[in-house]
Amino acid sequence: LLLYHFMENLSLTCPIYMLAPNQPNLHIANGITLKPKQMHDLQKRIASAAEVIGVANSSLPNFYIANELQLGTNSPAMYNWKQNRIFITLALLDEAKMMTLQKDGVLPDNPLSTIVHELIHWKDAERYRTSHYTMDGYMDWVIRKCKEKVVELQKRRYNISVSNYAQEMLVQQRFDEVYTEIRTLKLLEDR
Repeated sequence: LLLYHFMENLSLTCPIYMLAPNQPNLHIANGITLKPKQMHDLQKRIASAAEVIGVANSSLPNFYIANELQLGTNSPAMYNWKQNRIFITLALLDEAKMMTLQKDGVLPDNPLSTIVHELIHWKDAERYRTSHYTMDGYMDWVIRKCKEKVVELQKRRYNISVSNYAQEMLVQQRFDEVYTEIRTLKLLEDR
């Protein structure tokens, strides 16, 4: 809950501005400088992740780049469903740091895994938005829907412990995170 409260107020504590005209949904926090190669790599990763989940690059949510202190998290990225934004830490653009940050997630060596994971969260929220007037019941809905899927997979003897993160989230009954890890694995394991 504290994280959600922080993220609602992120624009107040972390001034953000548009970064590139050729990537209108990509923004960067003040004080962050990206090298051209980093920018190019990030744009390629976002486009590749969009392709993996079957969405046109032009319909993606806004992406915001900031450092870990500005985001107030040690997660490499997060989707904020209230703001409909994906936040990416600057460390995700550094390959050595990325592997360390992704170590507990599914496919930690895959540079797309975190972005695909967050885009799956976004896609879930988009499904909810299309049939609901507000996002008020979103978290209850997504956790309930994902729990149904996880229970169904367990009945079929599917190993739902696809990552350390998925195991931790299962204990906390965050079925949205567990099922997102499973879907990330399914989408990326053959790539």
